[in-house]
Amino acid sequence: MDLLIFQAINGLAGRSALLDFIMTVLAEWLAYGAPLLLLGLWFLPGPARTERRITAVLTAGAMLLSLGMADLPGLVYFRPRPFESHEVTLLVREPLLPSFPSTHMAAMSAMFVGVGEHLGRWQYLAWGVAAGSMLARVYVGVHYPLDVAAGFLDGLVVGLVVMQNRDALRDFALRLISFAEELL
Repeated sequence: MDLLIFQAINGLAGRSALLDFIMTVLAEWLAYGAPLLLLGLWFLPGPARTERRITAVLTAGAMLLSLGMADLPGLVYFRPRPFESHEVTLLVREPLLPSFPSTHMAAMSAMFVGVGEHLGRWQYLAWGVAAGSMLARVYVGVHYPLDVAAGFLDGLVVGLVVMQNRDALRDFALRLISFAEELL
């Protein structure tokens, strides 16, 4: 079933230059927005600056933890990328990591859980973009649907665990913030 869904989605690639461009941006370039979002939380002035910085630190930690969790299955099972096992339309460079789970989606969903409270209504757009990115990773030929779903769940769970323990992690985050302020 995973392969059939992959083939249906990836089978659309290469037919429209505009759609290929949009999907490539969602699949590859969106991940570079994460550091910008965290920097925005860090540097925005205002009365809630310390809370935003705590969120930035905890979100970065959740993202790193979700990436570590996403690497664990690869120690036991290496799932080849779709382009390694099947004929696909590949629109981006060939990644080197195993296909399962998607580290892109793990980090992205952990990030959106972390910063969600600061996005207000914009968080719905953020989750829509995450869904678009999930579809795009399949569309461009680098992941099976199960890979992106597993990565998404990884980041979601890790992000929720970190943010639900925000109070317990607060002192640690404040120490990191003090250290960073001394460096800056």
